[in-house]
Amino acid sequence: MSTGIRQTALERPTSSFLSLLDAHEQLNEMFLSHQKALLKLDVKAALERLADYEQQLRAHMRFEEEVLLPIYRRAGPIPGGDLEFFTGEHKRMLEFIASFKEALAELEKGQLELERGIIELFRHQAMFMHLVEHHDFREQNILYPKLDSLTSARERAELLRRSRGWEESSRAGRAGVVSAGCARHNAGIGPQLFAGDQRRIEMPGPLEILKHEHRIIERGLRALDGISARLASGQPVRPEPLSQLLDFIRTFADRCHHRKEEEHLFPALERRGVMRAGGPIGVMLEEHEIGRRLVADLSRAFEAYLPGDRTAGRRLASAARSYMELLTEHIQKEDTILFRIAEDILDEAEKARLADAFEQAEAELGAGTHEHFELLAAELERELAV
Repeated sequence: MSTGIRQTALERPTSSFLSLLDAHEQLNEMFLSHQKALLKLDVKAALERLADYEQQLRAHMRFEEEVLLPIYRRAGPIPGGDLEFFTGEHKRMLEFIASFKEALAELEKGQLELERGIIELFRHQAMFMHLVEHHDFREQNILYPKLDSLTSARERAELLRRSRGWEESSRAGRAGVVSAGCARHNAGIGPQLFAGDQRRIEMPGPLEILKHEHRIIERGLRALDGISARLASGQPVRPEPLSQLLDFIRTFADRCHHRKEEEHLFPALERRGVMRAGGPIGVMLEEHEIGRRLVADLSRAFEAYLPGDRTAGRRLASAARSYMELLTEHIQKEDTILFRIAEDILDEAEKARLADAFEQAEAELGAGTHEHFELLAAELERELAV
């Protein structure tokens, strides 16, 4: 496995569905424009720009669901790329936007303190952007490359022409035109390369894999947050999703994700001079152990929990909250500090070795395990997140 090569829009092959990533970038720029209005406390402008963003996003989603996904269905089952992943994430994104519009409407009416309300809105929008990043990753690495392999050059050209028509039709219905000179993504994961008529997909590198797993874990944490809120308010929670979340935490977060870090990434960083004792690796390892103790507490609280028992419910809510807060901060530290260090000091050969080791670790868990828990996290988030 290789680490991938970053591409700008100008370098993307226009005959590939990967050229649709330009639409993703334009949408991201539109959402950024909305957030800039929020920073200026201009609620009216923020609402208008959010409406523009939603209209263009819906047009993009409709084209994918009505035109592209029926073609994608030809491929049959694809690990990690079930059709329901894409449509489910579309639905979740639109639900987020509806909640943003509702919050902004309350701010516009003066029903909430403006600055406090906007700060809270930014917190929810951070979760939304994680979802968008996760969705874009899946489309860039699974949907668009698979569509390329399922269609002829002539069919692709016609479909891409139609996609531009959908976008132009959507733009015509809103005031103002978003500049095409939008900011580029920094992720650059897994572009499609062409060498004559031979195509291949560059797979994501080890740090991209770990970041992607963070996004999956965050979906489980949002579900856990929803359970905690219900229990804290005295509402009963069905045992089944609690049991599923515990299984997700033990198997995916710990045996899959943390194992990759502890057995492979951290030793590679130590070989490059990153300190364990008193350094960032030591901090991460300590937090992994704290997390395991909290999961044991969570498991004991779950075993003692009976729906309707408010005391047991509060204990379970407290255990869930403690674990969620630890993992949320832990993920932020790794994303913003440790992985940046790793990106700078690991050479391409070491990254390739790590990627191969990660692949082997997943194989040892069993075929389809990763995909099962990714789908489970998405389902639990949809059902339980608040």
